[in-house]
Amino acid sequence: MRMIMDIPAVASCAAEKCAFNTDHKCHAKAITIGNSGNPACDTYLAASKHIRDTTRIGGVGACKSIDCKNNEEFDCKASEIRVGMIAGGGVTCSSYEKRKNN
Repeated sequence: MRMIMDIPAVASCAAEKCAFNTDHKCHAKAITIGNSGNPACDTYLAASKHIRDTTRIGGVGACKSIDCKNNEEFDCKASEIRVGMIAGGGVTCSSYEKRKNN
């Protein structure tokens, strides 16, 4: 059975050493974004071998960064996200924006 989900696409990914990254595109079925204050890509998998099925584009399956303005009940409501690298080799959601206090 296949499920069709309306989830934000990963528009680009700078984590070149990730197994799901081919040509700066994420090809995981769905990624998880990490905890508040550290919106890392929890799906990142360092590997020398990369996925060959480049027909699918990765999406955000869950977001644990509850302080992100795009997070609604652990779902990302952004139209798309970008995954980038940070100093020290960390992989992060570059689209993360801290929610303003009301």
